[in-house]
Amino acid sequence: MARLRRERGITQVELAEILGIAQPMVSAYENGGLRLHGELIVELTKILDVSADQLLGLKETKKRTGYKRAAAAQTPAARASPPPRSTGPHAHH
Repeated sequence: MARLRRERGITQVELAEILGIAQPMVSAYENGGLRLHGELIVELTKILDVSADQLLGLKETKKRTGYKRAAAAQTPAARASPPPRSTGPHAHH
């Protein structure tokens, strides 16, 4: 959060004024002393013009989608599924 704020040329004091909180609270959010909550995350994404994923330092959505697919392939239902049926000339029906 601090990097994003600095990249936009916003001081802790200015961000605190925009959010209606005290500057020490901004510092505490930035250094992990306080956790960001839902409403604050939404406000910060608007102020800093970033996604929540970017704000929270999460991986890009595209990469996470791949992870979800890989994780889904490891579910018991996916492992228990029979292999696809062959449709070639030697297929057994």
